[in-house]
Amino acid sequence: MIGNDIVDLRDPDTRPSARTAAFDARVFTRAERERIDASGDSVRERWLAWSAKEAAYKLVRQYDSGTIFVPRRFEVEFPAKSPAPGEGPRRSQGRSQGWVRFDALSLLCDWVCVDGFIHALCRLPSERVPDCVGFERLVDPGASPEDLGRGVRRLALRAIGRGLEVDETKLEIRKRERIPGIWFEGRPLAADLSLSHHGTAMAFACRLPSRLDALVSTSQGGSRPLDGDSRVGVPL
Repeated sequence: MIGNDIVDLRDPDTRPSARTAAFDARVFTRAERERIDASGDSVRERWLAWSAKEAAYKLVRQYDSGTIFVPRRFEVEFPAKSPAPGEGPRRSQGRSQGWVRFDALSLLCDWVCVDGFIHALCRLPSERVPDCVGFERLVDPGASPEDLGRGVRRLALRAIGRGLEVDETKLEIRKRERIPGIWFEGRPLAADLSLSHHGTAMAFACRLPSRLDALVSTSQGGSRPLDGDSRVGVPL
């Protein structure tokens, strides 16, 4: 199981003026707020934490589709290093790894942080890194949420078709209890998929089975049991 989330740092909603102390108190733990306040780049730290919470929630819903998103219940343990004052832009580039704790569950979180966006990918420590992860930005600044939803599906299907060496027109993304899945020629596939979009940025993550004849999923519902880097990105 996987969950991913993308934050478009060019979107006005991510500016410090768009967030209040009340918002931070509602969604972040005390330790997270202290980390954000002490950081040399509070914008980066805030959205690192938020994206990890969103990604973890998407994963947990695959275990229990009735899970309600209460951000403070998803506790983020940040990367070991934080940008020092005046070093935010330089250190905000690249990749880092941390943890998200949800009740008794611990999830690995991999971040990609570059100018313009933050991407978070959560997975169980026992599971391999997804086969493909993609990022893209719609060039139309007036794109609607529906445009972004269609765009991220096209992005995912192109990459999945290449990964499986099948015609992408035979693939389809459907949702069960608001959880996306991949279908091949009308059959549900045994693949993990997560979609995300924000602002004009889109992202997906997918873990594919190793063989085409192992694709058909036996799962009949929107929940799966929990068992205790080839990332392919399109720069935004």
